[in-house]
Amino acid sequence: MIREADVDPSGTRTLGIVTKPDTLDQNHEKERQFFDLVQNKVKVLSLGWHVLRNLGQPDRAQFPAQEHRALIEFRDMKESDCFVRVSGGRFKRNGRG
Repeated sequence: MIREADVDPSGTRTLGIVTKPDTLDQNHEKERQFFDLVQNKVKVLSLGWHVLRNLGQPDRAQFPAQEHRALIEFRDMKESDCFVRVSGGRFKRNGRG
């Protein structure tokens, strides 16, 4: 956040990106802090926040290169499962991906 504040002090040109939401434990203080952040309550950004869950290497290794479509579907399923588990369904679809 320090670099962002140096180049965009008003937060009008910055899009916040949060990764690894699947590492949060449910009903933990960090989970509440995470939701406050991505709901624009901690650091207000006019473009808001986006939450991204990447596939790890073990996930990717399950699919040969030619099965790209299956990998995309698997990624989408893992992402949905993660957001439902972590957020209890509180995430809007347009803030994920």
